Amino acid sequence: MRRITRYSMFTFFAAVMLVATAQEQSSVLSALRVETTPSGAELYINQQGPFTTPHVATDLRPGTHLITVQARGFHAHRQTVNLEAGERVPLNIELQPLTGLVLIHTQPAGAEATVNGVNKGTTPLFLTDLPLGQHTLHFSKSGYRERTVALSITGRSPIHINETLSPSSATINVESTPPGARITLNGTSRGRTPAIIDNVPEGNATVELQLEGYEPFAETLILAAEQNVRLNAELTPIPAAITIVSIPEGARIYVNNQYVGRSPVTLKNLTPGEYRIRGESPGHDPMARTVRLANAAHPTEELRLQSNAGTLVVVTQPAGAKVFIDGVERGITSFSPDETDRVSRPLTIGLVPAGEREVKLVAERHYPLTLNVTIRPSETTILQPQELKRQFIPNLEVRTRTDVHTGVFVGTLPNGDIRLEVRPGVIRRIPRGDIIQQKPLQEPTLPQ
Repeated sequence: MRRITRYSMFTFFAAVMLVATAQEQSSVLSALRVETTPSGAELYINQQGPFTTPHVATDLRPGTHLITVQARGFHAHRQTVNLEAGERVPLNIELQPLTGLVLIHTQPAGAEATVNGVNKGTTPLFLTDLPLGQHTLHFSKSGYRERTVALSITGRSPIHINETLSPSSATINVESTPPGARITLNGTSRGRTPAIIDNVPEGNATVELQLEGYEPFAETLILAAEQNVRLNAELTPIPAAITIVSIPEGARIYVNNQYVGRSPVTLKNLTPGEYRIRGESPGHDPMARTVRLANAAHPTEELRLQSNAGTLVVVTQPAGAKVFIDGVERGITSFSPDETDRVSRPLTIGLVPAGEREVKLVAERHYPLTLNVTIRPSETTILQPQELKRQFIPNLEVRTRTDVHTGVFVGTLPNGDIRLEVRPGVIRRIPRGDIIQQKPLQEPTLPQ
């Protein structure tokens, strides 16, 4: 009986001690609640585990504990947590996803690249922010067909992508003769010839060329993708023109020794190049020079001819004298009907060649008069009134009842009387009633 009583007492005492110990231990242990983003990660506490997040640990002693979290596709997370006795600590951990290393090149470079619809810039590219897994790459560039490729990232090993884009456009090699023409393609300036123009969209393309001095050129091409077209345009020169004037006006104009008219004269539709122009005018030295005409040029060329002649003014007594210069008749001195014929009006003779000239004056019933005159270019030489010596040459015979008279007929008076010069300077009046007969006499030839 005593043994049973002792055993019961011992058991009771032991239970009391265990309860007290448990209460003492629970008062010093700490608790830790770990949650992760994303959840379902593997959790290790002091390398014990794995546990699956979210997880609550309630039996942790006070002190420092090592927490390790890892999940597929994410960087492993490690940190230490310092717990106080009886402390309950929540811990939220956001895992950082693993990303790949992707180097992207395209041929040609400069293509727009998108990943999963997000623009990443133009190639070449080095991407370090793509998470592991499947992705869609899309490339686009003007003049090339768009291209889509799949990308699988499984780790941190670098991936090199090199894509060649297929042209969706053509190339035009534009040349011209002569070169240097300004190029316009579908209304947009594209430099000067020769030039290679790429990335031209397929379809109709209008090429226009312009060069100063040449007719505009235009041609429409039908282009296919990846086609290489050569266009060599033979430009047509715009004809030249020239206007030729002269001083004095009215000069005879020759071009390349061909007479083309009197100045001013305009010649059109001339082939660009060199031309020999010449002007000639009486009393002036000829003038010639070479001019070069460019495409579409229309210059005005002036020929100033230098005078090589002068002017001679002649006054004679009597009037009606013929004037010969170096044996060539150049005019007759004159007088008005109401003026005496003793002194003529001035006779102006132009374009007399400069230098010593022989001037001869010839009048009826007068002895010729020859003079030497010096003519100066562009000057007027005036001969003082020149009196010609008269010859006495009878030209009329008059018979009267008592006599025969011969002499030079002077005139008939209103009453019919005749005035006759019977000797030089002696004039006789013969009454009409005495005249029986009048007979003209043949005049001898005047000495020249």
